[in-house]
Amino acid sequence: QVPPSAPRAQSLGPVGGHWRGGGPHPKEIIKDSAMSPPLSAARLAVALAVAAFAAAASEATSEEVGCTITATACKNFPSFRRTSFRDDVGEEHLGVAGNDAACLKRAEDFHYWCGNGVNSGASVAATHNPSKVSQVYHPGACESGWSQWDAFCYK
Repeated sequence: QVPPSAPRAQSLGPVGGHWRGGGPHPKEIIKDSAMSPPLSAARLAVALAVAAFAAAASEATSEEVGCTITATACKNFPSFRRTSFRDDVGEEHLGVAGNDAACLKRAEDFHYWCGNGVNSGASVAATHNPSKVSQVYHPGACESGWSQWDAFCYK
């Protein structure tokens, strides 16, 4: 019990068995909804958390998923010069959306597909969007037949 001298907080909750929030009591809304049987408070909290997470996940933007290629030069296909785009082909056929190493390797693949060559310098980058990891491909960084990963070369 609260002592009579203690200040009472204003509440929208039930007072004397009546709801002061106006409109139907939240438990009545749950009871009257299509949910059967009514959810306990804990189960309702979990259900709301799952629903909120699902809504947030479904609103993921293209910046949060997949692999993005950015090119400053593309000799064979000038329309890709100075562009940034989702690597739909790599995502569909190579699984680059879920693999950061495969995504970053796409910078090298795209560099040579564009015909930029070994002496053209760094002109293509790839970004694995979920991890926010990017790599600019440097054609002279590794010996022929080797690929670049960060500051290292691998076969």
